[in-house]
Amino acid sequence: PARAPGPWKAFPGGGGLARRAGGQNGHFVGGVYVGGVSDSPDATPETLQKAVDVVDYMFLGKGWDIQKAGQYAATQDLQAVFNYPIPIDGKYTYEGVPGTFADAWGQETLDAAQRIASIPLAPDPGLYFPAENNPGPDTQAIDDAWSTFSTVAEGVDVAATLQQAQDTWNTQAQGFSSSVADEEFVEGARAYYADVEAFWQQNSPQFYEDAFKPWYESTVKPALG
Repeated sequence: PARAPGPWKAFPGGGGLARRAGGQNGHFVGGVYVGGVSDSPDATPETLQKAVDVVDYMFLGKGWDIQKAGQYAATQDLQAVFNYPIPIDGKYTYEGVPGTFADAWGQETLDAAQRIASIPLAPDPGLYFPAENNPGPDTQAIDDAWSTFSTVAEGVDVAATLQQAQDTWNTQAQGFSSSVADEEFVEGARAYYADVEAFWQQNSPQFYEDAFKPWYESTVKPALG
C-alpha cells in the first residue's frame, strides 16, 4: 500500500487508504463524487422513466450485483470487487460474491471509511454569493505545477514549484474585477463564514481552535468589517 510521510499512514494491506490526519491540526477535507447521467429534454415522460429505471438497475439494483459478481469471476480478487471504500449503493456485500469489504480490506479500514463517510460537507460558498459574471484566471498555473509532478521523474523542487504556481495565480487574480457589488459580497461572506465557523466547531473542534479560529479572527473578520 501507498505510504505518505508524517502523520499519514496507510492501514496494513489498505491499498493506500489513509487514516484521518492527526498532524498539527487534525484537518481532514472530505469530498463526494456522484457520476452524472443526462437525458434529452425532449424525451417523453415514459422514455425518461425507462432511462431512470436503467440507471437504478445498473448502479443501485440487481445489475450492480451482477457486475460485481462478474468482477469476482474474472479476477478471483475481493479487492478488485470492493475497489472503493464508500460504495455508490451503500452495500458491502453482493450476491454472487463470496466475501465482504471487510474480508477484502480489513474491519479497521471499513470502520474508518464509514467514519469518514459520516463527516458532512462544509458549507458551499456558491450558495452564499451572487453569480459572478466576470471570469477569473484559469487554472493553467496550477495545472502546470501538477503536470510537472506527474511527468518529471527526479530533481523537482516541490515547494518552489508550488510557490511559483501560487505567485503566478495571485498575480493574475490581482487584475480581476468582480461583477458583484462590494456590499453584496460582504453580506454573503459574513453569512458564509458564520456557517463555516459553526461547521468546524461542531465537526473538527481541534482544527477550529488551532487553525480556523485564529485565522478567521485575525484575517477574515477585519477584512469584512
